[in-house]
Amino acid sequence: MSADLELADVFRRHGDAYRRAHDGHLGRVERRV
Repeated sequence: MSADLELADVFRRHGDAYRRAHDGHLGRVERRV
């Protein structure tokens, strides 16, 4: 069974909004990844 949606696809689509919403909780290393 293969997934049609991968985690990388989610971050490509929603990554900027996620980073803005969690900016205070992400360290330098997490933001780089």
